Amino acid sequence: MLMLLTFGGGFIIFLYYLFDNEGFNTNMYNAYFTGLNTYHYYAIQAESVFEYYNNLVIQDAQSDSSRQQSNTNIIVSTDDNIHENEIIYSYYPYVTQHTLSYYNYIPNINMIDTSKNPILFLRSYVNDDYKYLQFNDISLNLNKFLPIKTINNGLFLQIEFIYDGITYDISLNSIAPFLVNNNYIFNKKFTKWFAQEQFHINVEESYTIKIIDESINMFEFNENQYICLENDSYSIKEVTEQ
Repeated sequence: MLMLLTFGGGFIIFLYYLFDNEGFNTNMYNAYFTGLNTYHYYAIQAESVFEYYNNLVIQDAQSDSSRQQSNTNIIVSTDDNIHENEIIYSYYPYVTQHTLSYYNYIPNINMIDTSKNPILFLRSYVNDDYKYLQFNDISLNLNKFLPIKTINNGLFLQIEFIYDGITYDISLNSIAPFLVNNNYIFNKKFTKWFAQEQFHINVEESYTIKIIDESINMFEFNENQYICLENDSYSIKEVTEQ
């Protein structure tokens, strides 16, 4: 039956070609380009669908209070997950930043090459802005830091970074995202990363940080010290290990 239909259809098309050659050529031309346009249209639509599903991420379906008691996950689009917690990391000389979903952090922790001594941040959306909490050990249970708690943005009045005989004024707005409890800033790794981010300089030698706080106290320290933020205040501590 299929062969009969095939030969019959082919014979009819052949007769059409013999008796109306011009009409046959016109219709074949139109059919060819209509088919070609249809193919490209659906190919473009398919690319959009593939891109959407390739960018889906795994997000915890539970609330913060029950997250540790369940491994249930749902798939959501990145558009719906724009403010999710993320891990930000960068390798020296800290020119390129990488991101890793907080919800996929533990199973994908091997993506971070610790031999390259990366700087690590937990980024969280707090009070209509992103906040960054620095941590060092990739095996830490980061749940203990969530939700990130901010501290007074007016903690410092002036911060200066002095390197290679040049003094750089550090914008207080650039420091605001890091003013959160349990954070530490201006340790050697942070300073090198921050100098690259803000001033595009590669810090390889000694440097000095000068600060004036909200009480007009003035302090000066170097790469052997850092600022610890806790209990809605700060302290300058000595580096205990390199």
